[in-house]
Amino acid sequence: MAHPYTAIDSLRRQIRLVTLLPNPGPEDIIECVLSTVVLGEKPYEALSYVWGDESRKTRIQLDDERFMVTLNLEAALHYLRYPHKPRVLWIDALCINQKDPVEKSAQVAFMTDIYDQAQNVLSWLGVGSHSRDTHPSTIFDFIKDTRRFDELRQGQPYWAQRRLGNMEQGIKLIFSENAVWRRIWIVQELAMAKNVIFCAGEQTVTMDDMEEFSKSLDLFKYYIKTNPEEAWVGKRIIKGHTPFQRMLLDWCDEVGWAIGELSRFNRRGTTLKNIYDGVLEYYTSLASEPHDMIYAVRGVCKDPSDTHVDYTQSVRDLYCRFTKRCLEQRHRGLDVLLMDSLFPSRGHGLTPLAARTAAQPHAAAAPVPDLPSWACDFAATLPDGSKVHIKTQFVFYKSGVNLGTDEAHDTAELLELTDSLYELTLSGLMIDKVAVIHEGDPFAKKWSAGGMFSSKSKEEYFDGEPLDDARMRTYLQDFDWAARKGGRLEYDSKKLVEFRSAWKAMRSGPRGMLTAFTGSEHHGDVKRAIRTALEEDQRFAETEDDYYACLPSNARVGDVLFVPFRCRMPLLLREVEEGKYRLIGKAYLHGFMDNELCDSSAMTQFEKYVVVLV
Repeated sequence: MAHPYTAIDSLRRQIRLVTLLPNPGPEDIIECVLSTVVLGEKPYEALSYVWGDESRKTRIQLDDERFMVTLNLEAALHYLRYPHKPRVLWIDALCINQKDPVEKSAQVAFMTDIYDQAQNVLSWLGVGSHSRDTHPSTIFDFIKDTRRFDELRQGQPYWAQRRLGNMEQGIKLIFSENAVWRRIWIVQELAMAKNVIFCAGEQTVTMDDMEEFSKSLDLFKYYIKTNPEEAWVGKRIIKGHTPFQRMLLDWCDEVGWAIGELSRFNRRGTTLKNIYDGVLEYYTSLASEPHDMIYAVRGVCKDPSDTHVDYTQSVRDLYCRFTKRCLEQRHRGLDVLLMDSLFPSRGHGLTPLAARTAAQPHAAAAPVPDLPSWACDFAATLPDGSKVHIKTQFVFYKSGVNLGTDEAHDTAELLELTDSLYELTLSGLMIDKVAVIHEGDPFAKKWSAGGMFSSKSKEEYFDGEPLDDARMRTYLQDFDWAARKGGRLEYDSKKLVEFRSAWKAMRSGPRGMLTAFTGSEHHGDVKRAIRTALEEDQRFAETEDDYYACLPSNARVGDVLFVPFRCRMPLLLREVEEGKYRLIGKAYLHGFMDNELCDSSAMTQFEKYVVVLV
């Protein structure tokens, strides 16, 4: 049943604290009492935790009344309560009336101060496993043990590897597979904390313990890398890392990254320039309340003042307003519109190559209903609760970044305001309409004779480039997929010659295709890179004026290609009514990706257009 909360005065900075009553019996029901205080007048500890599956709840006693909480919170209260004295805590699920959006808005607005003034922030990591090697006591004792890797100093790395390998699964439960590190609120909670204590069951470690453990992992990785094991191969002894060693190195990287993130939160303070940078940096985090994907990072931003906490507005309205404000940031231009991972309705990110976060089925969030095609959906996840990392390939293009600079000096001026919150108006050049969309593998037999991208008896692309080169570069989106950090394929460069040679070999039939996987012939790495590009779930198309394009998988014939001012890539639009369009996604349009349209003669070929996105 709901608790009959009494009103508090948020203008006087009143908060509620919960006193966790003592009880020596571990199976006895949790009993708590609420009190109202002015922030700062009474010492307390703040709890940082993941709510967990809200469909599975249990009861506690709150002010002598039954109150339902998630199983994870009930477990935390069991282990955190003292046997013989009360413990004063601040816990969001108990201290804020979650059913009162006005109170919730006011309290969340100064949650930064709540965590800043807490004596300790208790980060609850769960109960853990009961197995000896995976029990929190074993793991935390190992983290706190300053002699954990003495075997390394004594020249016995084998035993250190075995010792750590035995606890691999337990430390994964604490670190890389723990849902708590994916919470959006942990960014602010740890950034503001004076003292962080990590709790798992009855065991605790401090942030300093975690950081020392991270340094030891670096030492451990160094010893593994410099001490490969020996094995007989035929008549020779070969040195190399065993699968077990490689597994430990990967595991050390995972755990080291997690601890590094925690340390970065805790030392960071308010260093992000603004809330827009903060939301985009941490968008792969999860939140049980969609509003929190924006409100939870206010505390780590220097200037959050123009985003007011208001849980009374709909998620749709909040995301529309916030997306428009992101687009108005001069240093970003229109980059937000190119981040496919923030637009679940585009259907991108489901390819095997997509880099995803770990699955969290209980945290799966459906797309926001009726969200305009141009508005970011910060909370939506894939069906398994994972999110797709943003690909920054678009930063290597500059299709329209200099367009419109003579007419407007600020991105905001290019976003012509409309009366509707749900519409976005952009200025730019209308290029052409999609005429043909091709399906299938370009190296399959039916395409081997050059059937893909019908050339209509022309031998050159409109800019004088050989058609074969233009086709290949369109498939690859003119991107160096073989380079670790990516980059453009510059015309007549050595790298482009490699790709051209590999492309011709792969087009020669089954034998050429096979080398893309085996790497047994020359340019094996480049052939694998070409296969990577072709698995990006794009569609290859021609426009009515014979331009070549690489389009999103949900493109249709009749869609239009539009280059907005100040945008790095063209956009694919679909007209839904006269003058109004849905944004389908970004597009590669060969010959238009390097700001060629800024040339005065090129601009005169295309009509300046104002489109309304819905």
